[in-house]
Amino acid sequence: MTHPEPKPAERDVSGEATGRSAGAGDATWRYIGDRIAADNAYCARFDVAQAPEPSVALGGAWAYALPAIEPLR
Repeated sequence: MTHPEPKPAERDVSGEATGRSAGAGDATWRYIGDRIAADNAYCARFDVAQAPEPSVALGGAWAYALPAIEPLR
């Protein structure tokens, strides 16, 4: 049985990380740091008023579900 290789997280200069969760393959946005900073960074990044409840990913990063986007018409 073969397993797909995990995709590495992509980091930007702010220290934020994005990637896919290794479990169910759900797309997540990840942040390494304290929870308040993670919530604030998510709100700023995705222009939302409130961040969803995150889970803790491997390495201690906060993993947030990506916001739904509307398709282009």
